[in-house]
Amino acid sequence: MKKLFLSLAVFSAIVSCSDDDAAPEPTIIGTWKIGKSITYQTSTNKTITQEPNGCSVLNTMDFGEVDARLVGYAAKDDKCVEDFAVTTKYTYNPQTKKMILKDNVNISSTVIQLTKTNMIIEERMNIDMDGIDDIVTTYLTRVK
Repeated sequence: MKKLFLSLAVFSAIVSCSDDDAAPEPTIIGTWKIGKSITYQTSTNKTITQEPNGCSVLNTMDFGEVDARLVGYAAKDDKCVEDFAVTTKYTYNPQTKKMILKDNVNISSTVIQLTKTNMIIEERMNIDMDGIDDIVTTYLTRVK
């Protein structure tokens, strides 16, 4: 009886150990559909929400290991076609949640939320040219 109990205990211990305990952190690498953006104008305390419409609902941001590629769509002959594509270097630190797009000027962002399916990015920049940084929050959904 003791041998049966011992073998059941050992079997239970082996079965209960799994790799699920160390689930990997979500990654920004992949293709993301660009959704709405919310701009908070700090000087006026106004919030402006912009939802993609028309062909811009197809706009994507594709993050590779070191490059990020923004693809924008526009209407041509009643069809949505790729209008532009811009590739730039970027860095992302998962511990600090800081992302820097390295273009002619470095654009610094903070990843506020990152799941397997959603990402929210916050940038501080002077949108309304009043000398005070505004807060721009952009919502993205993973495509692949």
